[in-house]
Amino acid sequence: EDYGICTEQMRDLIRMYRDLPCHVGFAGLEVRDEDDDGAVTYRPNLTPKLASDLIGYVDLVCHTTDIRIGGETFYLGSFRRGGKFQAKDRFGILPETLATPSFDRVIAYINGTLTEKEDDVQQEWLDARSAARKKAE
Repeated sequence: EDYGICTEQMRDLIRMYRDLPCHVGFAGLEVRDEDDDGAVTYRPNLTPKLASDLIGYVDLVCHTTDIRIGGETFYLGSFRRGGKFQAKDRFGILPETLATPSFDRVIAYINGTLTEKEDDVQQEWLDARSAARKKAE
């Protein structure tokens, strides 16, 4: 019963934040889910229904990870659902994988003040990825 009360209170709080007249970001850990057929997915570490509601309420869901290429670590955000990870880009503007997906950089892409072609951070990531692929061939 307490979980139901907590879930409703969190849902109300998330809706209030979502409806503010400004950009709002939520950050959270992910949890691994396995269904009856053994399929694995990852979602925000909330109750399953609240996690699903949250993903439905927002315009962007970013799955973040890091990757090491050479001696450099790149922090990457994916806004396209792929396989087992939740992601979403209702605007359809962001690159499939965005290097250093900070709030300011994401907003700049959404507002059109930054594009992939003029984004030095993104180009550094793409160049490193390309060089690593060529090296692997």
